Amino acid sequence: RKDDPVTPLLSQWTYQAMVHELLGLNNNRVKLKGAPNITQELEEVVLSASQDEFFKANRHKNFGELGESIQKLLQEYQRQTQQKNNLNTIEDMQRFMEQFPELRSQSHTVSKHVAIMGELARLVDACNLMDVSQFEQEL
Repeated sequence: RKDDPVTPLLSQWTYQAMVHELLGLNNNRVKLKGAPNITQELEEVVLSASQDEFFKANRHKNFGELGESIQKLLQEYQRQTQQKNNLNTIEDMQRFMEQFPELRSQSHTVSKHVAIMGELARLVDACNLMDVSQFEQEL
């Protein structure tokens, strides 16, 4: 088998690798401060596989698969929040209030990953990383 000195130098396109390389991940914290359209709440977020099921399930997915996963996460969240419009009885209201802490947590998860994905997409475009990756593959 031949030695391949180039492969370790290729850009990685997995969620975790892109966050490390493009945004920086230090002590499971990602700083998004200075990114366009980032709320104060999302200027620094925790990204930990032990605390974040979405990150745990998707950290090794490539950029394209990640976009699909985030879209599914967002659709599921929208589906759950639309159920709050059907609060016709006291039982419905009680059920909603029991789920409320979970919905708030899910809201933060959705916001966090949409913000990170948005910033990654912006950086991929701004730095022409698709072209860079294509060039790397042609080496």
